[in-house]
Amino acid sequence: MNILKKIVFSTLLLVGNYICSAQEISIRGGFNLSQFQFKIGDIVSHREGTKLNPGFNVGPIIDIPLQNIFSVETGILFTSKGNKISGNPLQGVNDYLFQINTFYLDFPVLLKATIPIKKTKIFAMAGGYAGRALYGNIIARGEENSVIKHFKNKIQWGSKPNEYDRFDYGLKFGAGIKVRKYQIGAFYEIGLKDFSNDMMYELRNRVLEFYIAYRVKDLKRTKNKNH
Repeated sequence: MNILKKIVFSTLLLVGNYICSAQEISIRGGFNLSQFQFKIGDIVSHREGTKLNPGFNVGPIIDIPLQNIFSVETGILFTSKGNKISGNPLQGVNDYLFQINTFYLDFPVLLKATIPIKKTKIFAMAGGYAGRALYGNIIARGEENSVIKHFKNKIQWGSKPNEYDRFDYGLKFGAGIKVRKYQIGAFYEIGLKDFSNDMMYELRNRVLEFYIAYRVKDLKRTKNKNH
């Protein structure tokens, strides 16, 4: 946990120290498709009825130039993750749904390579992220013996076996295009942290992100005008 706090602090320090040298400041938003990697021992298990859980991502990002085609992209993202199991019938229950939704503040730090092609630019990014869950919920629904059952509970956070760890970290890989003030891209996020606190199995986040970003400030162009 101390390592995770250091990662988050280092990310915020990086943003604070280099915000003045940022080339671009943008606002991005998009949707996620997520699920948990469920692992028992050394075996990754695919649970029956697992579907991609829909969600969202939104927040400010900044682009910090390094040299030539390279830059660092970072920011603060409010993003949803989770898992969804559904089916009809599934496990003896009709119209079965078991859904876990978690909501995080993520701090990515990504190395970005941008190549201009005519009036557009293509880019690729790779790096890591650290995140902290703010809240979450568990939804279950199904029809059994003609009786519809439904409940929604808040996720309990902590270190006990029936609780989840709030902290998460992992790797991110992405690519996209830039056209004028717009940036369109996609990421795949691989969570490395087992957040389940259970001795029998491990849970890790897997998230596919799609987004559109709009540049609200080009500090490099502003500085050039001032000079």
